[in-house]
Amino acid sequence: MKVVLHPFSAICYWLTVEALPAASVQLDGRHAKGFAPSRGVADYLRAVCPALSFPVHVLVGSGRRTARADFCFHRFPVAWQKVVFYPVASGVYVPSPAATLVGIAPLLGFEDLCFLANTLCGCFRLDPVSPSGLASREPLSVPASVGELLANNPRIRGGRSCAGVLPFVSGGADSPPEVFMKMVFSLPAHRGGLAFGDVQANRDYHPSPRGKSIAGRNVLRPDLLIAGPKGKAAIEYDSDAVHLVSSQAVRDESKRLALEADGFKVVSLRPSQLGNRLYMEKVGAELRRNLGLRPLARMDDFLEARIRLFQMSRTYARYFDGTLGENRGASGLTL
Repeated sequence: MKVVLHPFSAICYWLTVEALPAASVQLDGRHAKGFAPSRGVADYLRAVCPALSFPVHVLVGSGRRTARADFCFHRFPVAWQKVVFYPVASGVYVPSPAATLVGIAPLLGFEDLCFLANTLCGCFRLDPVSPSGLASREPLSVPASVGELLANNPRIRGGRSCAGVLPFVSGGADSPPEVFMKMVFSLPAHRGGLAFGDVQANRDYHPSPRGKSIAGRNVLRPDLLIAGPKGKAAIEYDSDAVHLVSSQAVRDESKRLALEADGFKVVSLRPSQLGNRLYMEKVGAELRRNLGLRPLARMDDFLEARIRLFQMSRTYARYFDGTLGENRGASGLTL
């Protein structure tokens, strides 16, 4: 028997897993035919994939299934026969991170889909055991992987939405606030962003000899780097929880002074500031002047997009509370 998780449930696995599994396979409807829901299967899934929310969404082959409270059934889509799956436990398979993103796309708006895509390409995972709720990991996916999946499956449901966010997806973020911060600075104005274009997240910067002496180290990693015709800026996110540690505060201050010595305009943002649309608009306007960029034109539809961006949820609760796709269960869903 094979249990093939639908993206609605697979996302719980990908948001928490420590690393991408080494092996991958391809599956189709024939592989999903043997699934028979039972209490034993549900208990097994709880043991091997503790992050899963219930009911679990599974992909099944043709034929009717007896409804059971622990499971929601979705017919295996023909378009997914070229999709990569990963075995995560004996008999349990999940679609690739890229395929999971595509499968969820029809339920999400642009902002939420962009946030999730940048998370899967980021350098962190959710970890309830950690004091911060996060842990480091290598990125699960890259924009090229999503692009390749869409090229190989041009008719896959959710593909158009993913193609729309793909130009605004990149790796490097170390936390959810950094994902949102990068979106705010890099998204174009018609998507609600401050339209700084190519914004680099957590890239290594080698300071000048003077900067090295100030920082006491040879490599710095600003949260965001922005360049303009007349200068360059570094954006730092100051998490209140992190900066309660005095040694970290001293380290960050030396980093700021070293960047300023090398000619950077350094902007530090607290959580309350990052979530304040009006404050961030002022930050963006000042940075554009400092970097020699033209002011953004004010248009009504741009304002509406910006309000949507700042009102979006910046958590992942919806993926773990069992409500994602709750109305798309036993009748079967063709993706």
